[in-house]
Amino acid sequence: MRRKTIFAGLIVLSAFSNSFSQSKHWQKNERELHYKEDKGDFLLVNGKYRFNRALYGNNLASRVEAGDLPEFALYLPGMGGNLQFVIQKGNSIKKLINAEKIETRYRPGSMLYNIKDPILGFGSLKLTILAQSKEEGLVVKMETENIDPSTKIYAVYGGASGKTFSRNGDIGADPESGFYLHPEYCIGNQFQINKNQFELSYINKKRKFKILTEIFQTPIHYS
Repeated sequence: MRRKTIFAGLIVLSAFSNSFSQSKHWQKNERELHYKEDKGDFLLVNGKYRFNRALYGNNLASRVEAGDLPEFALYLPGMGGNLQFVIQKGNSIKKLINAEKIETRYRPGSMLYNIKDPILGFGSLKLTILAQSKEEGLVVKMETENIDPSTKIYAVYGGASGKTFSRNGDIGADPESGFYLHPEYCIGNQFQINKNQFELSYINKKRKFKILTEIFQTPIHYS
């Protein structure tokens, strides 16, 4: 069996603030069970929401926006960028969030995804997502099993604008689309690339200069 592991990390420095809000959109409405318990995890298969599960690495207001689907955002507070993945096999291209089967697990402090799709053949792709504790940032671990070596996986990142929302992106108060990768969020984003890492610099809404650093580790083992 062929296994491939890739690590990626984001480190972001910023100021912070606190906010508190409570959504009441569910009151008086019949609801379906969203998760089920499985081996101590909260399990969901083929969910439909993005950015509905925040991950905190410390007691600051910054967070990683994860969710049912494997697309992610940084809130610092203020929009710190959107991270998503695209798979290519030959002439076929598909966003990871559109995969045929996405098994999502929330494990305290982390999100785990097991993804299968015809574009991956009989193989699978696994993601583990963590929020950093000492710095505001995101850690991604990617593993593949039994995937054709010609398959390409692209990481797409950008949209660091520092944009703030009416209630800091609180679920049910601000729209999910606030964390999408909008072209207007990318205005002023400047990238400097050096081998397996890059720096993204931008000016936030308070006219402060910010730098985000991302490091990709090369594959570390096959088995």
